[in-house]
Amino acid sequence: MNTYITQVMDNNLFFLIAFVFLVWLSVVTYVLFRINSHHEKLTVVKNGNLKEVLEELLKSRNATADVLDKIGFRLDTIEKKELLQIRKVGVYKYNPFPDTGGNQSFILVILDGNSTGVILTSLHTRGVTRWFAKNIIGGKGVDFDLTAEEITAIKSVSGSAPNGKVEKYGKK
Repeated sequence: MNTYITQVMDNNLFFLIAFVFLVWLSVVTYVLFRINSHHEKLTVVKNGNLKEVLEELLKSRNATADVLDKIGFRLDTIEKKELLQIRKVGVYKYNPFPDTGGNQSFILVILDGNSTGVILTSLHTRGVTRWFAKNIIGGKGVDFDLTAEEITAIKSVSGSAPNGKVEKYGKK
C-alpha cells in the first residue's frame, strides 16, 4: 500500500509541476506576444524599416528646430519694432500763471517705447494762446530744455507721476 500512495503522490506531484509549468509557459507566451505586437506597431512602415523611420524623425526634428529658430528671430524683430510704436500718450493740464483762471494750458505727450517722440505745449494767456513743439529722445529734450511741467508730463505717461493731474490714453 505504501507503494501505491507513493505512486499516487508522485503522479500528483508530476501533474502539479506540469500544471505550474503550463501556467508559467502561458504567462511568458502572453508577455512575449504583447512585446512582439508592441514592437510591430513601432516598426510598421510603408516600404521601410525602423532605421528609416528614426532617420525621418531626426530630419523632422531638425526641420522643426530650424522653424523655431526662424520664429524666434522674427519675434525678436517684432519686439524691436514694437518699441518704435506710439505707446505713451498723455495730456497734462496746468495753470502757468496764477492771475489767470483755470487750467487752460496743457501739454500733449506722444512717446514710443524708448521714450522718444514729441511734446506739444499749449500756453494760454489772457490775450493769446501759443503752441510749442519739442522733440524728445530717451525722455529728454533734444533742441530745447524742458520745463518742469513738461518733465512732469513725461514722467506721468511713463508711470512715475508725482501727482494725479494727467489723463492717460493708450497703452502704458
